[in-house]
Amino acid sequence: MFAINTEMASSNRARANVESFVGAGGFKVPVLLDNGSVAKAYGVSAVPKMVFIDPKGVIHSMHIGGLSMGEITSEIDQILED
Repeated sequence: MFAINTEMASSNRARANVESFVGAGGFKVPVLLDNGSVAKAYGVSAVPKMVFIDPKGVIHSMHIGGLSMGEITSEIDQILED
């Protein structure tokens, strides 16, 4: 699991903002910086958007808006059961 930041990822200022936010938030997943190509590929028009992809690279489900830890766990469990 990882997070992707889509805000001007190529600028040094954006990188510093993301590093500060991640540090303050205590994130335990890697945060990747996107120059817009990943957001475009997955049709991200609103954030947050969660895309669950199975081990074969197939999109299992997509959700706009935040999910609880229980909902995230349920999605992952479904992927692993298939």
